[in-house]
Amino acid sequence: MKNIAILGAGWLGKSLALHFQEKKHFVKVSVRSQQKVSDLKALNINAHQLKIEEDKIIGERSFFDSVDVLIVSLTPQSTEIFKTLITEIETNNIKKVI
Repeated sequence: MKNIAILGAGWLGKSLALHFQEKKHFVKVSVRSQQKVSDLKALNINAHQLKIEEDKIIGERSFFDSVDVLIVSLTPQSTEIFKTLITEIETNNIKKVI
């Protein structure tokens, strides 16, 4: 069993989360709004509110703790947002990123 984090739980991230849960992996997802957190929790998906900005991450940074695999399922973002994300990945020593 792996700890899988999916950054962005739109149509793709949500489907991946349900698939990996079915395979008995521990899965958590991130979304930007509290309403989406509530919607996903109603489906028994471990959801966290998180927003990545160009110079910081707002929300539940514990999302990045104890992650074996991070799947990035974001819509196109600025280069600076991805630089912020890379710094967080390196800080948390996440080895596998898709």
